[in-house]
Amino acid sequence: MDLLPFEVKGLICAFANSYSQDDLSSLGRLNRTWYEVALPLVYDTLKIAFYNREHLLRELAKVSEGPQSRLFKLHTRRLDLVCLDGYRFPAPIKAVSRSGKPSPRLRYTDYAPVASLNTFLGDYLNRVYDEHTQYNRTVFWFYAEKDWEPLVSLISRLGHLTELNYAIKDMFPPALHHAMRQYHPNCRLNIWMHQSFSREIARLGKFRGINSEAEDPFEMETLQSPNLHALSVSHILTKDKFYQDATEQSSHFAETFPFLLAAPNLKHLQFEYSGSSKGDLAKLKAQWEKSAQSVKPIPVASLKSLSFGSMFKAHCPWEDVFMSISNLVDLSRLKSLDISVSRAPSLLRNARSIVPNLERLFINMHLQDRHYDYLEEDDPEMVELIQEFNPLRFLAVRGLRTYSALHRILIHHGDTLKGLIIPSTSDRRKSPDTDIGYKYPALNGQQIIEVTETCPNLKELLLPIKRIGGRPEECNVYRALGKFTQLHTLVLETIYDPRSKPEQHFPWPNDSLVREIFRNAATDVNLVKAMWGLIFSNQPSRLLRNLRVIPIGQAEFAIKGGDNGKFEDGVLRQLGRSFLLTRTPDDSLDAQEIGKFDPKRWQDFLPSLSPHMRPLAFEGAMRLLRSVWPSIEWDDKTFILSGWESFPLQIDPDGEPQTATV
Repeated sequence: MDLLPFEVKGLICAFANSYSQDDLSSLGRLNRTWYEVALPLVYDTLKIAFYNREHLLRELAKVSEGPQSRLFKLHTRRLDLVCLDGYRFPAPIKAVSRSGKPSPRLRYTDYAPVASLNTFLGDYLNRVYDEHTQYNRTVFWFYAEKDWEPLVSLISRLGHLTELNYAIKDMFPPALHHAMRQYHPNCRLNIWMHQSFSREIARLGKFRGINSEAEDPFEMETLQSPNLHALSVSHILTKDKFYQDATEQSSHFAETFPFLLAAPNLKHLQFEYSGSSKGDLAKLKAQWEKSAQSVKPIPVASLKSLSFGSMFKAHCPWEDVFMSISNLVDLSRLKSLDISVSRAPSLLRNARSIVPNLERLFINMHLQDRHYDYLEEDDPEMVELIQEFNPLRFLAVRGLRTYSALHRILIHHGDTLKGLIIPSTSDRRKSPDTDIGYKYPALNGQQIIEVTETCPNLKELLLPIKRIGGRPEECNVYRALGKFTQLHTLVLETIYDPRSKPEQHFPWPNDSLVREIFRNAATDVNLVKAMWGLIFSNQPSRLLRNLRVIPIGQAEFAIKGGDNGKFEDGVLRQLGRSFLLTRTPDDSLDAQEIGKFDPKRWQDFLPSLSPHMRPLAFEGAMRLLRSVWPSIEWDDKTFILSGWESFPLQIDPDGEPQTATV
């Protein structure tokens, strides 16, 4: 291998890095030549994660002092600045390890909207889904001290910066922009935390609050800068934000859009709904119009992605916002769109002509501002709207409920699809007391085979699977997934609650149902490997490379036992472990638990739990747990469950289903 050209060694290192930075480090330790090839990739990205000024200075010292400081200066191309909530994160992700080498997990993209990413399912493979496990959550926060000079100094020392990612909740400070322009004039700037402009007015080249001067006003120069590549903004509405008449235009701050679209190299724009305006909207809009007449912003952006709100935040009429933007700039180059339609899909009927080159669509299925008589059905207008787009390469349909609607959509898009996401959701329509439980099309093996025939080129797939105790019908679902001949990445949401519509106020489900939920939820590496085996052995092409299994149960699990079900909730979250299986180049399986329980971090977090939040053991649930796993134990001090394992799939040694057991 030492005789290979330098360029070929570089490609090998890049390939190894795509699997694991540990593999890249191993290559770099072979000899001096391989070390020099691997080094630029190892130090390519620097992530500074901090929660206050003191912690920031400690993190910066690790990259500015000692032998590694020269390597960061020479090789760092991407800088991520991330401020986290110090109360929840006493020990956030470190920029470098104790040995002085960069942390292997630097390329987190939690702050970037999925529509802006270069991958489709890549972001889902390592995502921690359990947002209720608060000690494991990423909580972005404000930098209270607002002392930007240490970061300005860092930017000045890095020799070849080409990308800066800003994930701090404060308005982007002029000091950082000036440092970029001075030391790295061609560096891309990605502002991923929502910037608030609606309640501010452009004055003297800066955005300043109406009632008070902002400590770090956002400069107009930044919005017009050729460096600005991605921008996330907050968006507010009038107090009365819901409209029943689709012809009535909702009142929002469209006056800000010419300013937001003034950057010539802006490629990714994200809007986040941030509530309703309590002030005089007409006066504020008039002030914005006056600022526009004075500043005369020119919308010139050529966008690649547009994102409207996070998943299922469909309270804002994003279809109106989309049309306002389409009237200001040409969207013919738009490749990716993430939109939650609120009330009027008819406004997007001509989307095919507005975004003729769209390749990726992320969309919700049900309208937030519409009453539904049939909660189990999909909205026919939304199905027709998705069919209106030109055939897509990647499609994510959120809130889909029926196979019939999925089939209609895939008849139109299936031939061209490379990626498909059909996630489950606990989001509710306008009937919150009856529209409960997870919503998803519970496909059987035969229906999945029909999807494989409709989507012959599918390479990436996220699909909910209803667990039924590993019985033959469930095994047939895994076998059917092997019929996707081109599939290399698969994410399964394994729904462990068998109820299609749980009773919200039922005092205690029957014992057999609770036991089944516990058995379905129990997920360990043996079970996930068995799922892989059924899928992979039925895929003749043997292209499957990644399998992520995410156990999901009822979002509001209604066992009214130990203190409003907190004990049962804590039990299910520990039983439902999530894994990623990756097939390595030598065809072995690498198993990684995602969101793995960290006893030390959990112990640090426990004191923050008030007594009423602690999941104290409930006698009835413990009795049922022990009837499933006689040796199971629960620690009342640490709230840790032990002594359980998953139940095997009901398959005989030849791979055929066994007779179902009771």
